[in-house]
Amino acid sequence: MKNFISALWRFFVRFFSSCIIRSVGKGMVIGIVIFSFLSLFHAVETVKEEVVITQMQNQQLYQSQAEIFTAAYSMNNQTLALIEIVKKQLDAEIISQNSKVTEIATKLNSTESEMVEALDAKAEQLIEYVAAVQEKLNDRSQIIEDVLMSEVNKPKYDYLKSITVVLIEQNINDKTRGSMGTGVIIKVSADETYIVTNNHVCDWAEDAVCYVKDGTSQYPISSVKKNSLGDDIQVVKFSGKIEGKQAVIGLKESAIQDRVFMVGHNLGNPFLYAEGTIAGYQRKTDYLVVGMPSGPGNSGSGIITKDGYLTGLLFAGQVLPVIALSELGESIEVPLGAMDTSHGLCVNFKVLNLFLSEYFN
Repeated sequence: MKNFISALWRFFVRFFSSCIIRSVGKGMVIGIVIFSFLSLFHAVETVKEEVVITQMQNQQLYQSQAEIFTAAYSMNNQTLALIEIVKKQLDAEIISQNSKVTEIATKLNSTESEMVEALDAKAEQLIEYVAAVQEKLNDRSQIIEDVLMSEVNKPKYDYLKSITVVLIEQNINDKTRGSMGTGVIIKVSADETYIVTNNHVCDWAEDAVCYVKDGTSQYPISSVKKNSLGDDIQVVKFSGKIEGKQAVIGLKESAIQDRVFMVGHNLGNPFLYAEGTIAGYQRKTDYLVVGMPSGPGNSGSGIITKDGYLTGLLFAGQVLPVIALSELGESIEVPLGAMDTSHGLCVNFKVLNLFLSEYFN
């Protein structure tokens, strides 16, 4: 149809052209009309053709869009599948991490429990240690060892002085007559102080009084008991207390060669310090012999161990009689009454323990 119209259109074009040339009036008019109609018809067909082309193009476009949509849908499905895969992987990773976190938390809880148990054990050890320290502090002998002992393993002078007192026996009628001795404090109660000394320091003569002298203060004493076995030892007491004074911590036996210490009033000099050793025991009497200097005024001085215990009570120096040393194959005479001031005779530990044990219970 299109080809026919085009041929007809060409025919009338040529016819119209020839009519113009020949100047045929009627035919020209008819040709113009037909030409106009054909032109209009041709234009319509052209438009229709363009519409068809456009429709075909639109169809191709729709097809392309469909393909795009199909591809997009396919890609969307692939994306969703990929997302699902990634999601599953993430879920698996999360589960794995949660498992690890749970495991770590379990370990932490276990570690925390172990730490708590360890701390509890340490706390128990600390409590036991504190209890041991408290027990140690309650042990009087340990106090002396830890507090009163000096770095050279001897009792401090202040401790020796604190357990020692000056004893005076004064003639009532003649104030110039009297004697000085030493005593060791063995007990301090709420209102009384007990002292051990020698019998001869205070022999309780009718014309004499005995007292403890501390600076300018005097404390009259009274007899508590004397030893009935003949040893030179007695216990006296006075009312009240003396500031800075305390009782010796106890009794303790020593061995030969042990170091011992003493504070007394040698020749009237107050609180003279001396140290020496346990030398042995006197023949026949079993008196304790100490190798340390002593003299008048030291009577009643306590022989103190390195850790502060009373182990003997000095009562005299050794008086050397006339003896013949026949066992040495020779005879050496010593003047009668000569005094060995480098050694002292003491009431031994056994007597002290029997006589004084009640004051340390």
